[in-house]
Amino acid sequence: MPADADTNAPPAAPAATRPPPQVIRVPPPGGGTEKVWTTIGIVFAFGTGAVLVFALLPGRPGQLVGLVLLGITVFLLVAMRRQAAAQRARLARFFGAEPTLETDPLVCQLRSQWGSLSGPKLRPDKLRAILDGPAGRPVETARIVCLGTMPVPQIGDLRFEPYIITATQMLYRKLFFIPILGIVAVIWWLQFTGLIAARHFNFGGFSYIIAMGVGALITWVWKTGIRPTYVRMAPGIVQVMEYRMGRGKPAIRSYPLEAGTLAVVSEHSKWPIVTLLRGDQKDVLPIGQMRRREEVTEHLWRALLSTAPIPRLSDGELIE
Repeated sequence: MPADADTNAPPAAPAATRPPPQVIRVPPPGGGTEKVWTTIGIVFAFGTGAVLVFALLPGRPGQLVGLVLLGITVFLLVAMRRQAAAQRARLARFFGAEPTLETDPLVCQLRSQWGSLSGPKLRPDKLRAILDGPAGRPVETARIVCLGTMPVPQIGDLRFEPYIITATQMLYRKLFFIPILGIVAVIWWLQFTGLIAARHFNFGGFSYIIAMGVGALITWVWKTGIRPTYVRMAPGIVQVMEYRMGRGKPAIRSYPLEAGTLAVVSEHSKWPIVTLLRGDQKDVLPIGQMRRREEVTEHLWRALLSTAPIPRLSDGELIE
């Protein structure tokens, strides 16, 4: 077996379909009040600012600034109330369609630990401890934990060709910082060489953009040139492939939808963040920053939920 071959690679595909993965749907806790203290703090800050401006800045300028701050305070209050009402409505629709989940012991326990399980804060050890605990549901198949009220499609025995995500597609939205970084670098060079007479241009205000641009550039060069990285999706399997310099075959981290694989799909705004776990392996797929997000999301659900046989995939080529 080659050194970089994946030890979790599935065997040749059987003729029959596979059992579906266990899907555990976990709606967010509360009714939109989980951010109540942040909301109160923001409103209090703007409200206090409005009062201080009215008191300390007499005359029309003070009144105008105070009214602006007061208007922002009212706007925030209305916006937060609408957000909370929309969240309560989503939860009501969710539990209306899945009434048993509101009292399900496992779902209740997962909701109570929402802060340490959702999105980038995910703690795999805690999640596995809950799933394997007294309230868990031991199964001989993969488990998919869906954190949020997002709909989960019905896929069934769906077969499709492998779908490939390139590093550029994965980093698509972060790459917007690179041309901005280039513009700032050109301005700096023009000032440094004296082609621009004015030297009072303050680059300190662009520190965030510069840091994000440098980070995005380094990551993009690493994942496209030094160690090209791809994500490959096929029925019942997701793989992360890293090609290394001087080696013909890539290092592959495989996540077959079989016993031992755990996928956490966290609702983040409109697009999910997907964390794949198997043994000591872990990969995060932030769909929201990718190009063609709808297409990627569709193929991801197909790969996670399809009960078609796992196809035999090449260890060296993206598509066989």
